[in-house]
Amino acid sequence: MNQDFHSQLSSYIKSKDSENATKVVLNELGLCLAKDRENFIEILNNAGISASPSDTDLVLIEKFVQNAHHNKRLLLGASYLIHYRNKITNFDGEDEVSDMGIKNTYYALAHHFNGEEEEENAEGEDQSNWIGTALALGKKILGGKDFL
Repeated sequence: MNQDFHSQLSSYIKSKDSENATKVVLNELGLCLAKDRENFIEILNNAGISASPSDTDLVLIEKFVQNAHHNKRLLLGASYLIHYRNKITNFDGEDEVSDMGIKNTYYALAHHFNGEEEEENAEGEDQSNWIGTALALGKKILGGKDFL
């Protein structure tokens, strides 16, 4: 768990500092590629982007960047993967993926790659019901386990 990641991201989102929020998220995304390459590749493949373990890191990054601006499924999958790797401890002492963290991360990625200002920013809720899609996608990608 990386509480520093969660607190930094939340703070930047609340203060509407999208530049620093994006830096924090992109740093975590880079760590996903470096430390969880298999799932990073799976995120690309599940978003309809052909990727294989034989692709170099640079090729995988290029595929992500070239498709991020028009592939919501890719951004949702990346958001979930980042938070799967940065689980928080709930009141029962169990690790779980943060719903608000996924929303904040998606917001930062969408803003960076698309210039999107969702209906509200991630802290303002009203993000439709896409969080369920992200959780289902993450569950599928990471082996069908229940994470919440």
